[in-house]
Amino acid sequence: FYKYLSVFSEVLRLVRQAYVDETDLRTLMAGALEGSSDALDPFSMYIPEPEVESYLEARRIGSSRSGLKLVKVRGAVYVMAVQDDSPATVAGIERGDVVTKLAGLSTRGMPLWEIEVRLAGPASSSLDFEILRAGETSEVELVLGSFEVAAPTLEEVAGLHVLTIPAFKTDTAAGVGELLGGLEADRLLVDLRGVVWGDVETGYEVAKLFVRGELGSLVGNDGPIKKFTNSDEI
Repeated sequence: FYKYLSVFSEVLRLVRQAYVDETDLRTLMAGALEGSSDALDPFSMYIPEPEVESYLEARRIGSSRSGLKLVKVRGAVYVMAVQDDSPATVAGIERGDVVTKLAGLSTRGMPLWEIEVRLAGPASSSLDFEILRAGETSEVELVLGSFEVAAPTLEEVAGLHVLTIPAFKTDTAAGVGELLGGLEADRLLVDLRGVVWGDVETGYEVAKLFVRGELGSLVGNDGPIKKFTNSDEI
């Protein structure tokens, strides 16, 4: 531990002494912590204590006002997914776009939690994006607002039944159960392409429609947090 701490302290000292512009220790520490979480994986975030409450509220709202899921990788903010018929779709934002600016500010130095808080802003408010796509930049305006998330569908394609689940909502398991009720088929294709919406618990509720026994578990640093099993007949 002390080995890594000494390296960190030395880098911090060199930056403070040799950086071209005047540095602020609080800003440097926030950037270091943000960079450390970014190095873990694209979904890890460091959230300053005073901002935790606002972030939790933004997380509760999620993408329900934007239809947009962003991810930050090595300082670059990418569009991971866009929900159909959402404000993001209306704005012309596409999966794979790089968000270079948000509200006139560079996203490179903007932590992901702050971006998510902005995307959970009041309905009818707008956000200006600068998008990089195929080497070309463009500016788009995203007007936040509510929209209807598509429900699961079941259709027959080339003799094969295809179940498409656009998102895992609280009523998704019930909707899938109704679609599959009375279905007589030897094969069923479940299409989950592009699904990043919803929570883990809802996903396991859908899984219970197909699998018995132990389904999986949520695991934290101290071990399992919650296990999911299904003992019902399928």
